[in-house]
Amino acid sequence: MKSSRIVTLLGAVGFFLAAGAATAQSKMELNAAFAAEDKKAEVAMKALKQANFDAALPARLALVNSVIDQFRAEFAIDENGMKRLSEFAAQVHATPSRVLNEARFARNVADFAGQTERILAKPTAIRADALGDAENLVFFPIGPCRIADSRFSTAGVLTNGVIRTYRNFSSSGQGGTAGCNTGFPQLISGTPGSIALNIAGTSITGTGNLNVRPAGSSIVTSSLNFTPGQDISNATVIKMTGAVPDFEILPTVNGSPGTVHVVIDLLGFYVPSEPAPLECQESPQNQGTGTLAVGGSQSVNAPACQAGFSQTGLSCFYNGTAPVGFQVSELAIGFYCVFQNTSGAAVTGSNLWARTRCCRVPGNSTGRL
Repeated sequence: MKSSRIVTLLGAVGFFLAAGAATAQSKMELNAAFAAEDKKAEVAMKALKQANFDAALPARLALVNSVIDQFRAEFAIDENGMKRLSEFAAQVHATPSRVLNEARFARNVADFAGQTERILAKPTAIRADALGDAENLVFFPIGPCRIADSRFSTAGVLTNGVIRTYRNFSSSGQGGTAGCNTGFPQLISGTPGSIALNIAGTSITGTGNLNVRPAGSSIVTSSLNFTPGQDISNATVIKMTGAVPDFEILPTVNGSPGTVHVVIDLLGFYVPSEPAPLECQESPQNQGTGTLAVGGSQSVNAPACQAGFSQTGLSCFYNGTAPVGFQVSELAIGFYCVFQNTSGAAVTGSNLWARTRCCRVPGNSTGRL
């Protein structure tokens, strides 16, 4: 009798163990199904976000390029002028579309910068998506800094019909400035994204154009048209494919020898919006020195952004009641302000202030940063 009871009890234990195992198996299968659905929803959401980003980007770039073209004539056609144009283009890319639409009818670059500063100073202008547009496109400025210069590259001058490929940072042999897009944050080479560049052509030997496009693309649209002996530049945005190299240039240069040197400045990159807002901060102000005499001028450098942040704005102001006729050049280009004393009295240099607004993208789910 006792042995049959033991057998019965063991049979019952075996039944419950089997039932528990089946329940655990069911839970595992259910959790796996939930995880698969979550992953499917995540992929669908990512695809929708990318589709919205791709749809919104062309209108944004058309507006940015029209503003840059509107003021291009104010920049000298030389190395310094190209540098200042790159700086101006980076500032335009970093300005919200609604602000560009308000300020684009300014008389000149200085007036445009002043209007932009005043619009951004309004309380309603400071939002988490301050660098985006209606679709919350995010532009993250990196430079401008130089990622390539064929005058100093190992491959040398570009020749007619021969494609030259590039990485999106100052890769060895490209002739760029060391450290450009190599620290944090950065858009990692070989990652999908849209990169904003300023492309300049110099030492041109024939009429032609540069076709700047994603690596391996068959796009034939010209990014820069030129004539012999011209120094010319243009801002553009290239959508990278997510493979290495990041982009390429197909030069068309008519005549013999059919060559052109290319200089490429990185301005920054566009990414779809992410849940994490931009982190922005105002730097401490730097002050002028000594006494600014009548008819004189003084430049005041604004503090550089701390590591990981990039400049998105510049404030130049006189701390106090400035004399009648005193002028402040709020060009918002680079890290300096220019104060001109056209009044009838000398002013104290310590009243001349320059301050920088710095922002960064703290990170995103796709690991671009």
